[in-house]
Amino acid sequence: MRVNPISGAQLPLFAALGGASTQAPLGFAVLVSTSGGASSILAPASPSEGSFFAVEDLDGLAAINPISILGGAELIDGAASVVLSTAGAFATFVFDRGQWRRLVARRRLDGTPAPVVEPGGGLNLQALLLEFVSDGPPGVPGAKGDKGDTGAAGAAGAAGAKGDKGDTGAAGAAGAKGDKGDKGDTGAPGAAGAPGAKGDKGDTGATGAPGAKGDKGDTGATGAEGAAGAGGAVMHWGASGLSASSTTRYLQPGYEASTAVLLAALIQWAIPRAGTLRNLRIRHNGVGSTADVLHYIVRINGVATALDCAIAANAANGSDLVHSAAVVAGDLIDIEVTKPGEIAQSPRDPMASLELA
Repeated sequence: MRVNPISGAQLPLFAALGGASTQAPLGFAVLVSTSGGASSILAPASPSEGSFFAVEDLDGLAAINPISILGGAELIDGAASVVLSTAGAFATFVFDRGQWRRLVARRRLDGTPAPVVEPGGGLNLQALLLEFVSDGPPGVPGAKGDKGDTGAAGAAGAAGAKGDKGDTGAAGAAGAKGDKGDKGDTGAPGAAGAPGAKGDKGDTGATGAPGAKGDKGDTGATGAEGAAGAGGAVMHWGASGLSASSTTRYLQPGYEASTAVLLAALIQWAIPRAGTLRNLRIRHNGVGSTADVLHYIVRINGVATALDCAIAANAANGSDLVHSAAVVAGDLIDIEVTKPGEIAQSPRDPMASLELA
């Protein structure tokens, strides 16, 4: 982290160009742009006890373009220099008893992280926390103490709240059937009456009121999927520039206000569905100064396809509307930019768009 190793405060930042030699100022975090090449950082001059500075790989390319930290008139952990060669590397250096010492992460007794000097250095955790009052080696851990007596049982807790009412029990079994009662006496049959005469047909009654509205019917089955539309999804990539060097570059998905990257693996993204890539278009929002021909090539899983737009560095627009390439869900896509060699001036804000039909 970019913090003061003693106070924990945020360090001020100092930018250093890649491919150059830069003197680090005391008390600053030096951010090195490793995309510009291997770099040298000279330790601050005339340090005093407890002086410090930090160095960080800003572009994550120290594994390709390492950073050398030179002690100058002082040693660094007993050597004239140290090298940071891990992507995204960060190191803090403290001046202690006549030389620079590199800090590494340890933990305090309470388990929280704290910086200390690597083995062989004069500083330790207590020295950093107590402003270098003590620099002696730690003592031998004491023997484990005996187990303490079991404490007395605590007082009984208060009664808990009344629980919710339990579910109603199952219905009991039906009782036994009672005995059949005695049959009553049969009554005397009545005399049959004479049939009456047939009456006239009555008038038709008034129409009744409408019945109540019936319940809503069940939802019908989902209809068949409609045909695909004429257009497709549009994808785009962009960067602030391509660098004038001869190196192959890769555009970032969407747009990134920085130079196109050197490693495709950093910016590949997966196609969400099967389809066809087509209609590649290129836009130089700020043209270069020469007619050097650049190639913008669509790659699938790291392999170049026939989708290739050739456009001069000093031209604003270009396209490949002839070729296409099939993809399946999960394929990794990137846009590769190649150059004929070093160019006088990179186009500014190059953008690429592509249709997934």
